[in-house]
Amino acid sequence: AGRVMETEYEANTAIATREFDGPVTMVVGGTKATDVIGVMDALDETVDRFLLGGVAGELFLRAAGHPVGRDVGEMDLFDEQ
Repeated sequence: AGRVMETEYEANTAIATREFDGPVTMVVGGTKATDVIGVMDALDETVDRFLLGGVAGELFLRAAGHPVGRDVGEMDLFDEQ
């Protein structure tokens, strides 16, 4: 693993174990909404708010009734919950 991955691992470990004081906002994005939702579920107790980008962000906007201008697919993920 490279230095960037090592830095990301250390930062994510600090978030997951709450090794600091103060609110936590995690920026999450990607093309696989199921992966993003899995991360959100796993860190729900330690992260105060999520800032979503990518396909997951568009899905949550559509689920909230906001137009995003294109079909991003995977809307059935919200039917399962």
